[in-house]
Formats: sequence, structure tokens, C-alpha cells
Amino acid sequence: NHIKVEYAEDSPNRGKLVLFKAGDTEPLVLGEAFSCVILAIRIQYNCYPLDEAGNTVKEKILKTDLFERFQDEVKLYEGGILIEKSKGINHFIKDRFPEAKYREVLFVQYEGETYLLAIKGASLGNWFTFKKSFAGRVPFAFTTNISLTKAKRGSVTFWPISFAKGDDLPKEAYQENLKKSFGVARSIE
Repeated sequence: NHIKVEYAEDSPNRGKLVLFKAGDTEPLVLGEAFSCVILAIRIQYNCYPLDEAGNTVKEKILKTDLFERFQDEVKLYEGGILIEKSKGINHFIKDRFPEAKYREVLFVQYEGETYLLAIKGASLGNWFTFKKSFAGRVPFAFTTNISLTKAKRGSVTFWPISFAKGDDLPKEAYQENLKKSFGVARSIE
């Protein structure tokens, strides 16, 4: 289950947030904004190996697992098969894969279900600014409003995701979200 911005040029949902649920044949169109609760935040890299001449091989994507802190043990996968693991992200990823793409993956609750929402590219700056605004608080203590803004750089049109704090949740909802957050964390490990 995941939520993403639709970018396909031929899609009627281009520039909208769409929700994909396992087993459904068509995505649910959320439009340009929705409200959710962030249960957990993890980090992931898409890595592109170098060929013998030192050129990036874009056709071959290696992915790390989802991890919480840069000092965590990180596992590297090719096509779902574990090929290597190491501690310390700088040597393991940054030094070996100069064009690695960083993203943060949010586990969000929307209408009672948990979905993945990957934050990457132009949306990362908005995410980091928002993340600083709730430093010291857990994100599942309040709702988060997620929206899109159309932007253009040269001939490329894109829709960065923006974040805003919504309403504080009542104590009972906070306690329930705390349990869900631990459940999400255990399911990742």
C-alpha cells in the first residue's frame, strides 16, 4: 500500500496524489491534498553502481533496506536479494555510489490504513523544514496536512509535496498511534 504523486504524462491524474491499495486494480485519487497521521519515518537509498570505467550504470538499481539512523546496520539489495550489509552509511553508500538517491519513507495512517509515502527530490526541502518544526515531538501526536504545489524548472513540470501541522490528537488517539508506531517499527526490522 502506498501513496505517490502521479507523473505519467498520459494519466488523467497527473499532478495529483494517488493511493494504491494491495488488491485494487485502480488507484484512489486523493487530489492535491489530504490529511494523515505519520506513524514512523525511515531512510532509504537507491544506489547506482559504477562500471569499470567509473561511469554510473543507471539501468542497475540497488536499494538499501529501510533504516532509522545513519549509524544503523544497512543492508543492500539487488532485485530483493541481500548482497551486502555494513555499518556506517558514509563508507557503505556515499563513497561507493556517488549518485545514490536519498529519500525518506513515511508510514502514514489514512482512513485507518497504513501506507508508505516516499519523500524525495524537490519535496525533501519542504519535509526537512516541517520536520524541524516538530522537533522533540512525535509526529503521531497530531495530524499532518499534505499538499502539492505545481512547479516548473526549465521545461520540466513537477509537484513538490508540502507539509503543515494539523490538529493535535486527543490522548486516546495518541496512545493508539503509539502502539501502531511500534508495530510499524517491528514490521520493518
